[in-house]
Amino acid sequence: MGRRVHAGVAPQATSLTGLFQGGSDTFAIGSGIFWAAFDLGRVWARLRAADARTEAALAHYEQHVLLARGDTRNALVTFTRLLARRDAPWASAQASEKATMGTSFPEYQAYGFGDGTEGGTNAEDYHT
Repeated sequence: MGRRVHAGVAPQATSLTGLFQGGSDTFAIGSGIFWAAFDLGRVWARLRAADARTEAALAHYEQHVLLARGDTRNALVTFTRLLARRDAPWASAQASEKATMGTSFPEYQAYGFGDGTEGGTNAEDYHT
């Protein structure tokens, strides 16, 4: 239900020439009541339109949430792969060093290296 106020100013006369003479001014102020019950079809249509806009906004929001979730998942997969690619050479070098030390270090010591008597080849000399 709504309320409206109307106001108006107009000349009033009994003849066309009397419109521009003194005393022909009139003023009117009135109020009116507008009740939507007289136009329920339009009210229901507006409600259905508002519901449709709400449903569309919700679908739009859900679509963006799903897209963001997919983007996050893809970013995490890419990050995990980059970490594996970064760490692969290090792991390979560690495995190679371990394999090399296991087979060649005894031979290295057999020739007198690595026992600290050869001077300058002791690992402690390099760290000081």
